Amino acid sequence: EGEPGFTHTQRTFGAVYEASLKQGNWNVHHGFLWDDWIKENPNFEHIEAKFDYIPLGEYDADMPVTKKEAAHKMRQAFSQILDSFKPMLVIGGMEPETADAWIKIDQAFGMKASAEELSHPETFPEGYVRWRYTTAIRKDTPFISRTGPPAPVDHSKFRIVVPRSDGTPFFPN
Repeated sequence: EGEPGFTHTQRTFGAVYEASLKQGNWNVHHGFLWDDWIKENPNFEHIEAKFDYIPLGEYDADMPVTKKEAAHKMRQAFSQILDSFKPMLVIGGMEPETADAWIKIDQAFGMKASAEELSHPETFPEGYVRWRYTTAIRKDTPFISRTGPPAPVDHSKFRIVVPRSDGTPFFPN
């Protein structure tokens, strides 16, 4: 806290990510694998992995309306899932009181730290969500079923939350 660009939102999402990994929940990495899984499937063609950066605030006066709408929807989605994070933070080793403090700014007003930040896009520090998606066309041929198990996945090469440029983690344990 107190560093330039610090947000409760980034801290909270990063802590949930780290808690997921501590519990062996590798499902958080499926976004990295989706396009490879589709490419390995013989039933699809014209496969294209794409991504876009969705802003969490309105940083540019000339931002297109569609980008502003996407930013608004992303902030709404983030705000709506905050309450579901407490159990994951606690399971990941955080004290319940600390989890409450990270999620709630002022219990008297019931405001959530991240939700309060997200409700003010004009002052939210510049931040983006990388939205990754894959498109493909189903071939017009009989369906081919997989005959063997899927290839094993080395999850150690995937990181959604990466260290800072100086090598220190964003979310130390």
